[in-house]
Amino acid sequence: MSSVNDPIRFESQNWDSIRVSVALVLNGITPTTGRSPTAALKRLSDGQWFNGTTWVASPTGFSLPEVDAVNFPGLYSLKLPASECDPDLDDEGYMAIVQYDYTGGGDEYTEYIHIEPTHAGADLLRMLGLRQQNMRVTNTAWDSTTGQPTDGSVKIYPTSADALADTNVRGEYSFSAAYDVSGRLTSYLGRKVS
Repeated sequence: MSSVNDPIRFESQNWDSIRVSVALVLNGITPTTGRSPTAALKRLSDGQWFNGTTWVASPTGFSLPEVDAVNFPGLYSLKLPASECDPDLDDEGYMAIVQYDYTGGGDEYTEYIHIEPTHAGADLLRMLGLRQQNMRVTNTAWDSTTGQPTDGSVKIYPTSADALADTNVRGEYSFSAAYDVSGRLTSYLGRKVS
């Protein structure tokens, strides 16, 4: 059995629909059906491995099922459940290793895929929230002389109904502020909590 290693492939995918896929096509023409490619997927931020169902500490492989031998011949793919996609843990992306045999003749191929998650939809909702759409400000401390807020939090929500009910928080920020003796703002610090 011989082994052929392809160079690394880079993909951008939406953060909540990460998919490991490979298209097996001989000579760029003939789709190869009926194969059993396997894959391993590592989340780079914490070194966890996807086992086909959930994240585990040890490297493990899983099968890539054939999508549709009639309508999409040669395409093998597995989509992670949305519950296993976490935008707070995917900042560094994923590395997939896919192994397959095109012909069934024992020539094993290995393909490496770096998957970079995109957060365009979540980022847009976060920006809208920060532009004072669907947000809630909670002051938790005040300057004893001026009565101005010195600490608090800002929560942003996907809809106005969520903001009114304080549910489905899209992001949270804390802030702290300081004032001079005349009540003028001298410093303000805001930071992302989630």
